[in-house]
Amino acid sequence: MTTKLQRFILLPPRGLQATAGISNPATTSFLLSLDPRAGSTPRAISAGSPRSKVKMKVLDSVHEDGAKLVELPAEQASDLRAEQPGVRIVPVVYYYPAIAPRPTPISSPSAAAAITSTKITLKVVSKKDGNPIANATVVAFTDFAQRIGKEGTTNSKGEIAFNFGASKKKLDRLYVFAKKNFWNFLKKEFPEEKDNYRLRHADRNAPHRSGIHR
Repeated sequence: MTTKLQRFILLPPRGLQATAGISNPATTSFLLSLDPRAGSTPRAISAGSPRSKVKMKVLDSVHEDGAKLVELPAEQASDLRAEQPGVRIVPVVYYYPAIAPRPTPISSPSAAAAITSTKITLKVVSKKDGNPIANATVVAFTDFAQRIGKEGTTNSKGEIAFNFGASKKKLDRLYVFAKKNFWNFLKKEFPEEKDNYRLRHADRNAPHRSGIHR
């Protein structure tokens, strides 16, 4: 059976470093024994007395008597806590950005005869040099509340054409998602004609905001 390893941060009673008046000698000595900078690679150590069963690997350290990033079997954390009551043992927790799901059409507008169908062609280009932006995902809704609309990808000319069926059906909402180098875009209400939209080139120093302009 494979042992599940978990990462923890070992800390003195307060702060990040076992300075005088904050940490007792035993805790300071223990943290000093875990300093990984003595070698070029993390080393396996045994905590506490020579009979200790707690084995861990030191991955990083902020100071020789400071906080340590270690890896050890998850079930042995309680054993280490019992052996080193003066040490705070904090499990590493990873946080990830909350990303809202992209809006996706659930159904398409009702079909109609070709003579009365509404066709809209969009062209997405770079604001900086006017070059077409290929492979951008375009999501167009005729009824956003009911998620009625269509989705597609721009071609090598930066163009995409939608056939929305019944004539004189105005778009309710439009999204453009570029794969890289450009800000994404949201527009509410949209004219029923071929439009040329410019997608702002991403700039690390520019504010993060919608960047499509006619």
